Amino acid sequence: MTVSLYEVHREEFEKIAEKAPSVAEMAKHFTEPRKMDRALGYSGSAVLHWISGRSGISSQSERAAKAWLIENVRNIPKAAKPDEAELLLVTCPPGVAAKAVRVLAVLGCEAVEV
Repeated sequence: MTVSLYEVHREEFEKIAEKAPSVAEMAKHFTEPRKMDRALGYSGSAVLHWISGRSGISSQSERAAKAWLIENVRNIPKAAKPDEAELLLVTCPPGVAAKAVRVLAVLGCEAVEV
């Protein structure tokens, strides 16, 4: 079973949540600090520093976490069950497939490249 950063470092992230709630919420979606760092735009070990208390969280980090949550987590309906789903073939011009997949995800659709 995979355990999130938040669950592993619950006490630390509860303290972080008081000043940076989006960062704490984002930790619930990651299992590795380096991947969360990359998602926030950092190449170092900022998340490990926050957990250990060596450095504080900037307002820029909180804004980046909030943007990540909006883009990747919130307001995305669950995909339809296979027995309730309809099949639809969508063709896209070159270069827009990734955007089409994101738009379909917002609508609760699962996109599969063929």
